[in-house]
Amino acid sequence: MVTPSTLKLKLTLFVCVALQYCSWFRTGAFGLALSRIPLLAQCDDHDIIDGFGSYEDSTQSSPIFAGIGAAGLFWFLLFQCHISDQFDGLEHAPGAHSSKGLVIGGPGAWVKQPSHSFVAYLGPKVYVLLLDARTERKLDQVVSKGTYERVFTALRALPDEVEHVVMLLTVPLAYPRMVGVERLLESKLNPATLLAKVGVGLPGYLQKFDGTPELLDDLNDHWCSAHHKAERNWLVEETQKLQLEKRMRVSYLSGDVHCASVSILHHSKKKLEPSVDPKYQVQIVSSAIVNTPPPKAVLVAIRTLGRKRHKVSTAGIDLFLGLQRRELNPALQHAARACRRSTTL
Repeated sequence: MVTPSTLKLKLTLFVCVALQYCSWFRTGAFGLALSRIPLLAQCDDHDIIDGFGSYEDSTQSSPIFAGIGAAGLFWFLLFQCHISDQFDGLEHAPGAHSSKGLVIGGPGAWVKQPSHSFVAYLGPKVYVLLLDARTERKLDQVVSKGTYERVFTALRALPDEVEHVVMLLTVPLAYPRMVGVERLLESKLNPATLLAKVGVGLPGYLQKFDGTPELLDDLNDHWCSAHHKAERNWLVEETQKLQLEKRMRVSYLSGDVHCASVSILHHSKKKLEPSVDPKYQVQIVSSAIVNTPPPKAVLVAIRTLGRKRHKVSTAGIDLFLGLQRRELNPALQHAARACRRSTTL
């Protein structure tokens, strides 16, 4: 990760990402769907590179990682949000940008461009917030305080008629904690890591970017990881304050973990009906469209960990109600394979 950043390298990265987008967005079933179905999108690591923002600073600040981040975010904004900062500008006053619901946030942690969140109209009583939780991400931060301030200012400015805000978070806000696994993978004395570094042990155990365990960036990505739990708790409390202040509901919509689930946040000290509980919130996690679901044993382990209730101040979190593994039927499996074949370079 010490290769110098050259103009040729930057151009190569930009062209590579552009060609991938052109391939996926104009061919096959996916391209057809995009031409007919309205799209609201928010950036996550796979729009850039796996785990972007969740590696050590020395890896993230390398010229290659910075170049990949700049290319991925540039083309994401252009293809999925129809925005170019160079053309549209970076005016962050409410309603000043050509994309009226855009909230320009703080500067990127590893790229020069700022974060881009969106508050979009879904009807007179429903709005959706697409929070940019990737551009400013570091090991000790998901979103900066300045960006949160602008986002909540935009939410408080919504019309009084709004009853429901759906907050799109690319990574689930409520998820079973895996403290022991995090500590084991981060430990320099982890025997599996030591063996892998000398070529013994599980193949693929270490990722190629900086030699850390492959699963570590996935765990560090989660809001409930040791690095981000305090920020997660603060965000939950702030959205619940917003609910009470604006007399509205906030729900969370997420994905990323390749299985569907439902989580409920509620008052932990009082047994209240949802209609009168000011802390009541629901999180829906969708499964991936064409990904194979995790093995049954993995889901059993996650469900077991999810039985432990989390506590955020006076808001309890009940995790993973009715978590199930659903296999695609043969017809859908065939369609998924055809979609992948027709849209892959």
